[in-house]
Amino acid sequence: MVVVLDTELLPESDRADAVITAMGESFVASYVPPEDPSAFTRARMEVWAFGSTSIFRSGMSGQQLVRTAKRTRSHPSSTLSLAVQQIGESAFDQQGQQRILETGSLLVHDDNSPYEYTWSGFGACTCLFVSLHDLGLPVDLIRDASTRVRASPIHDLVVDHILGMTRNADALSDDPAAAVGLANVSVELARALLTSAAGDTRHRRDALAATLLTQIRAYVRKHLTDPDLTPGKIAAAHHISVRHLYKVCADANFSLHEWITALRMEGAREELAGRESRHRSIAMIAQRWGFSNPTHFSRRFRDVYGITPRDWRRMAGRREGIDGDTSSV
Repeated sequence: MVVVLDTELLPESDRADAVITAMGESFVASYVPPEDPSAFTRARMEVWAFGSTSIFRSGMSGQQLVRTAKRTRSHPSSTLSLAVQQIGESAFDQQGQQRILETGSLLVHDDNSPYEYTWSGFGACTCLFVSLHDLGLPVDLIRDASTRVRASPIHDLVVDHILGMTRNADALSDDPAAAVGLANVSVELARALLTSAAGDTRHRRDALAATLLTQIRAYVRKHLTDPDLTPGKIAAAHHISVRHLYKVCADANFSLHEWITALRMEGAREELAGRESRHRSIAMIAQRWGFSNPTHFSRRFRDVYGITPRDWRRMAGRREGIDGDTSSV
């Protein structure tokens, strides 16, 4: 991680100028007049690199970003921005259209077209930058789709992906294999988002196919504790056959059953160690994570972790200052 700016480290008299400079450099030479130069300016900006992509996270007092036609000509951008509004509400004007962005909204905007981006009070957003060259999509398609991303079936998946990249960003960006993998996934998700929002049949078919496994993984993670999480249900949720589901997984050298079992085992392991779950029996926790037979669960748990669920819970309890095992199988 690189901390671009943290105004807490600067004298108050220098903060407004520091924000203008940092935002101008970070947002493709956009001009940023403070909402009130005489007021206290609060800002923190962080950047992580993930292969050919990057994440920019900022939280700051009310500002206005103005990218003029002159600046788009003198400082053309090679990236597309996908930003999630995390705190506050903002307004975005581009090509004569205004969009009001509430908390949780996704904004996709073309940095090679003039825009104004404003918010009042304290606000925060996380922005993913992807290479226009890597996307390989026509400019007209990108500009058309950017105003309709909410209509894409993977809108929420893209939001979760962008926010998820920052949860363990330092470790992920420092791992070359993880960083490159996340960059590839980010580009494919951005392409699928845009082509599906634009309704472009040819690009949409290719892009959605390329991100299908990512969508399947995200769906499974979200429904891990559902007792009826079956291949049939997973396939139906993605409008494919069970046979095609298994083919997609096989093509990626990916065992769906083993992966789900491993995720559920890890979920049960974390819950067993949790202070808030110490009054739940091991059998209850096992069943919640899809293991209906407590004996079978205990055997598999020991095979995977080299310790029984009861001993793991007791050891975790000692670390948390909890005396003994407060529940039984």
